[in-house]
Amino acid sequence: MKITSLFENKGKTVFSFEVFPPKKTSPIESVYGKLEEICALKPDFISVTYGAGGTGGHSRTCEIASKIKHGFGVESVAHLTCVNSSRADIDSTLEDFRENGIENILALRGDFVPGVEPKHDFRYASELCEYIAKKGGFDIAGACYPEGHVEAKDEVEDILNLKKKVDAGASHLISQLFFDNDSYYRFIERMRIAEIDVPVEAGIMPVTNKAQIERMVSLCGASLPSKFTKVMQRYESRPEALRDAGIAYAVEQIVDLIANGVDGIHLYTMNNPYVARRITEAVSNINREEALRYLGGAGEPDERMLALLDEAEAALLKAAKPKYLYRVTDLPCDWLSQGEDIKKHLADCDRAVVLCATLGAEADRLIRVSQISDMPRAVVIDALASAMTEQVCAEVDRLLAEQLEGCYFTYRFSPGYGDYPIELQREFLRFLDAPRKIGLTVTESFLLTPAKSVTAVAGISAEPVPRGRRGCAVCSLRDTCAYRRKGSHCGFQNLT
Repeated sequence: MKITSLFENKGKTVFSFEVFPPKKTSPIESVYGKLEEICALKPDFISVTYGAGGTGGHSRTCEIASKIKHGFGVESVAHLTCVNSSRADIDSTLEDFRENGIENILALRGDFVPGVEPKHDFRYASELCEYIAKKGGFDIAGACYPEGHVEAKDEVEDILNLKKKVDAGASHLISQLFFDNDSYYRFIERMRIAEIDVPVEAGIMPVTNKAQIERMVSLCGASLPSKFTKVMQRYESRPEALRDAGIAYAVEQIVDLIANGVDGIHLYTMNNPYVARRITEAVSNINREEALRYLGGAGEPDERMLALLDEAEAALLKAAKPKYLYRVTDLPCDWLSQGEDIKKHLADCDRAVVLCATLGAEADRLIRVSQISDMPRAVVIDALASAMTEQVCAEVDRLLAEQLEGCYFTYRFSPGYGDYPIELQREFLRFLDAPRKIGLTVTESFLLTPAKSVTAVAGISAEPVPRGRRGCAVCSLRDTCAYRRKGSHCGFQNLT
C-alpha cells in the first residue's frame, strides 16, 4: 500500500510510529518482541530509521521494515539516507526494498559522520527524491522542520529548499519533533503561502528522561517552551514521574493538533511499547464502559452491539474536535458561589478551577444526521459522545494535578446541578472567553452549543478534601438503569 492513499480520507487523522534497528552489536531479533507489541497497537504505518545518527545498515532497515509489513501486518516505511551513499549504493538498497515488498521510502540526506568522508553523488534530500522518483515504483516521503533546518540561513531558505524536495517527488512530509504547537502552525502557514500543499504529519516525541531532552535538542535544535521546561524541571529527579509527565505533555500536544485539523501524527516511540500504548490509548479510544453506562446497560454487549459500537466510535472519532479551557481563580468569588450546594462544595477550598470542554459542532451534526436516518446508531453515538466529553474533562483533571502538584481537588460541579443556577453557564463562558477561543456558546435558555459540551468548577485546597461519591439517588439514569434492576450499581464516582 502506498502511504499517500491514507491521506485521501480527509475525515481521518493518520497515526503512525517510528522505530529504529538495534545496535550492530545486538542480534536483529532482539527488537522483535518490542516491535510485536508496538504493531499490536495498529498504527496506520511504522517507519524504520536508517541506523543511529543516519549511518549505514540499510539491510537491517530493510529486514525490520519487511518484518513489520509481512510478519506483523502493519504497512512500513523505510528511511533512506544519501550523504554517505553512492548511486550504486542507492541502487542496491532500492533493489533490496523491491525484493522485500517495501513500497514506501522516507528520503533523507542524513547526518555527516565525523571522520567519514561523505560521498558526493547526492548533496541534498531533494536530489535523492528526484532519483528515486525517476526509478519509479515507490511512494516518497520527505522530512520537514517546523522551526527550520539547523543549517538553513533563515525560514525563507528553509521553505524554498522544502519546495524543491516536494517538486522533486516527495508526496507527503513528516516533521521533525517540536514541543511548541504554535511553531508548527506558523510553519504550516509558511508552507501554504509557498504553495506547498502536500499532507504533513506532525512529529511528536514523548520525552521520558533528561538525557533524551538534551540529545534531541542538540541534534535538531528544537526550542523548549517555558511550560515544557517547568514540567521537566519539576520531575527531573523522579524518573517515573518524569516519564508520565512527558507522556502527558505529548498527549496534550496531540489533542490540540488533532483539534486543529492536522493531517497526521507521527510518534517517535524510541522502541518503547509502554509509551506508544499509553499515548495511543489516550488519543484513540473512547471509554466504552462509560458509554454503556449512559446507555443504561449492564453486562457484556452482544456481537450486534459491539459492531454498532465499533462503527459509531469510528464515525465519532473522525467528527469530534475536542477542545477545552480552564482557569484558576481565588476564593471567595461571589459570582461563582451562588447557591448553598456550591458553597458547601467549595467550603474547604481557597481556590477553584473553572473549566469547559466541547467535542465541537461536527460531533453534534453527526448525531443529528443519524437521528434522521438511523435512530439506534444516533443513540449509541450520543452515548459515546457523552463518554468522550467526560474523557476530555478527565484530561483537564490530570493536567491540573500535574501543574498544581501537592494540591487536592474536589470533584467537578456543573451549573444546573442541585441549586446551582444553570444561568451561570453564560458567566462560565465569559470568564473563560470560550466563544472566541473554542467556539462554545450558550443559548437564550442557557443550553450549551455545541450540545456535547460541559462547564464545571472544582475546588482546590492545600489540604485533603472529601471528593464525595455520585450515588443512584442523584443519577439521571436511575429510572432506566439496568444495573439497578439487577440490584447493583455502576460505581461511577466523578460528578460533572
